[in-house]
Amino acid sequence: MEDEKVETAVVEGTDSKIVALKVLQETYSDLLNIYERQMDEVSSLGRVNRNTLYNPAVLHEIEGTAHRKKFEELLSAVWIAQSMLDDMTALQRTVCILKRSMAEEAIEAAEKKDRDIDHEALPYDTM
Repeated sequence: MEDEKVETAVVEGTDSKIVALKVLQETYSDLLNIYERQMDEVSSLGRVNRNTLYNPAVLHEIEGTAHRKKFEELLSAVWIAQSMLDDMTALQRTVCILKRSMAEEAIEAAEKKDRDIDHEALPYDTM
């Protein structure tokens, strides 16, 4: 009976991880959409190619230029974009860690299942 409780706890843990993974992925998607709009704003204010704005170094360079020219609106937009980029990176790392832990649990469960032999179901006598 104790074995059933352990299996239930693992299933509940896995279910909660799956729910957490879905929530994190949805949050990442929403944040990415907001970041896209922020990139449009930075691109129009800074008159730079939008495709280069995913690089933190480019954002830093634009920040320096906006600071030197005292262009407060662009500076604010760049700071928001940098913050959002950091948040998206953190979310990506969290999703990767969660997926890795789920994979490790699945591997451990499979290995345990392979080692657990039902001796009564074997067609021959065991020692």
